[in-house]
Parts: sequence; structure tokens; C-alpha cells
Amino acid sequence: MDTYAEYKPSKSTIGISHPDIVVETSTLSSVPPPDVTYTLSIPDNAIQTGLLSALQLEAIIYACQQHEVILQNNQRAGFLIGDGAGVGKGRTVAGIILENYLKGRKRALWFSVSNDLKYDAERDLKDIEAPNIPVFALNKIKYGDTATSEGVLFATYSALIGESQAGGQHRTRLKQILDWCKPDFDGVIVFDECHKAKNATSTKMGKAVLDLQNKLPLARVVYASATGASEPKNMIYMSRLGIWGEGTPFKTFEDFLHAIEKRGVGAMEIVAMDMKVSGMYIARQLSFSGVSFRIEEITLDEEFKVVYNKAARLWAEALDLFTRAADVLGLVSRKSLWGQFWSSHQRFFKYLCIAAKVRRLVELAQAEMDQGKCIVIGLQSTGEARTREVLDENDGHLDRFVSAADKTLI
Repeated sequence: MDTYAEYKPSKSTIGISHPDIVVETSTLSSVPPPDVTYTLSIPDNAIQTGLLSALQLEAIIYACQQHEVILQNNQRAGFLIGDGAGVGKGRTVAGIILENYLKGRKRALWFSVSNDLKYDAERDLKDIEAPNIPVFALNKIKYGDTATSEGVLFATYSALIGESQAGGQHRTRLKQILDWCKPDFDGVIVFDECHKAKNATSTKMGKAVLDLQNKLPLARVVYASATGASEPKNMIYMSRLGIWGEGTPFKTFEDFLHAIEKRGVGAMEIVAMDMKVSGMYIARQLSFSGVSFRIEEITLDEEFKVVYNKAARLWAEALDLFTRAADVLGLVSRKSLWGQFWSSHQRFFKYLCIAAKVRRLVELAQAEMDQGKCIVIGLQSTGEARTREVLDENDGHLDRFVSAADKTLI
């Protein structure tokens, strides 16, 4: 049996086909989504001109339809968008915000991993002809100030745990957000790249994500992540899916997790299928049909060889110093000390090998662009951990260039 099946909306009939072939896992394709009962308010122009494709409109319809469900714990049901890159999660989210804006719900919260993505949010709203919906960055608003009355309040997950003692008063970003929303808030809350909140029980940030959902029970929650339902332990922050808790077979998330893990490989696929049938989950991705590839061997230039040899000598000197230090510290500290040394050594040379490819990569990219092609560069190592450290230190924004190799060497 094929792993993937070509995807077409089966119940939603509006919109122009997506510009590329989209697939769904064969297990998900084996079950149908629920019937469509929701009627969109999005203008016909955005639908007929393809500003939102049929796939994106389908996700918007099912999200808004699911938001009309109230769970047994009196919280509004949420929706999980698991679409991969190229299907257009950003536009789908913008479409959900526009739909609610047209329904009179003119405030929305949009959480993501970086303040820079605010500009992407603005672009997505503009692309679907909703530029009249303003987007405000929370990090640009002082703790004591109130955000504007209407629009999208954009913030990072790390901002959720921000606090200030200025003027002798203790203020938090979470309270500022809640004050802006008001307790009866029934607008949209988007948790973009929501797998970043996966450590909900062990981190302040994760707990804040859960706390926000609990304090705004009527909010229309949208979880967006291409990896959201791949690991059950990462789903703890998705409290609005109604899979565990009051009125479900699982009293707590821990009960749900235990049941899934006990059933082994494939159990999560069954959960995903059930979520799709229930109308709370949709997950598509671009097809790789017709894709070809080649491996490009990059010869090392003389300049790089000089750098590599110097680096090798530097680490040889470091090894000598480390050996002496380990002898002084004795047996107790020696194991962890050597672990630190060799892991740093390995990381450094990994970055150096990546650096060796950059010059040729630029040449290849330029040659393809000259032929009118679009270039996508996939980074296997992004230095995310180092970047996050800087983001956490600076209220979610970068104030300098972050070099993972430099940090590793230091």
C-alpha cells in the first residue's frame, strides 16, 4: 500500500484547486471528514480569485465549524492544523482570523516563535485582502499600557512569561494579555508552531500556554504545527481538543499518554484518524511526485584547508590543556569533563564542515535562479538552541547575529 494518497477536499466544494499536488497519509485518507455545516462569510472575491485555495478554505471551514462545539468542561473546542510546508498554514490562519473579524469578533491573539514573524502575519492578512486588520507586536507595548481595541495582538511564547518590576509594580505579560481580552473573550487564539510549548508541565512557558486557555474558556483556539500530532507527549498543551478530561475516556492527559504508549507503534495514527473523523484535525503536505535529486560533491578549496588545519591544531592544544586539567581535578570530575570536551569538539567540526559547503551552495543557487527557478535551502542544523538563548534574554527579539560555531568554541 502506498504511504501517501493524493488529497482533494471531499466535503467542501468551494475554492480553486491548490497550485501544487497535495497528499495525505494513506491512513488518514482512509477515513472521511465530517459533513460541512458551516457557512463562510469570507468575500467571494477571495474565494473566486484563489487568494485562498480550496485546501485552505476547507481548513478554515472545519476550524470555524469545530469552534461552535462546547466541550463538557464548558470550554470551546479547538482545532489542530497539521499541514506541512507549502500548503499555506499562514494564509489559513489569516483566513480564520478574517472570518471571525467579519463575524464581529475583532480581536485575536497570534503566538509564534519569533517577533520577526509578525511581518509574515501582516503579509498573510494582506495577501487575502484583509489589510484593514492591524497587527500589533506585544513586545513594542509597555507593560503598563493597554493594547489597541481591535486587531491582532502578536506575541512570542517566551513573552507569555515576561514580567516587569518597573516603578515598584509587578506586572506580567500574561495579565496584560488577559486584561486586553476580557474574561468573556470569544475571539481567535492562534498557537503557531505550537510544538514549541510541548514541555507544558515542566516549563513556565508551557504552563502559561495552558493557563491562558483555561482563563479564556470561550476563545476559539487554533493549534498550528506540522509535527503537532506526531508524538503524543507533545500534545499536552492541546487541552481544547477534548481527547482527555471531563466527559472523555481519559480523566487526565497522563491517562491518555499511558494508554497510547501501552498500545505501541500505530496507536497515534488511530488517534489522528479519530481526530479527522471528529472534525478537529486536518493534515496535508506537498507531494514529492516527480521530484528528482542529485548529490553534489564539493571539493575543498585551499583557503578552507588552511582554516581546517589551524582548527585541528587549536583543538590539539586544547586537548593537551584539558588532559592536564583532568589530571588535577581527579577521577570524580573527569568523566563529565571529557564528555563536555568531545561534544564541543564534535559540534565545532560539524559547523566547520557545514561552512565548507556555503560558497558552492551560493554558486549553485545563483545558477538555478538565473534559470528562473525558486531556491529552498534546508538547514539540518540551525543553531536554534543558541538563538533561543538570545531571544529569551531579549524579550523575544534578536539584538545581534548569533553564531552557533562561535558559541561552541567559547
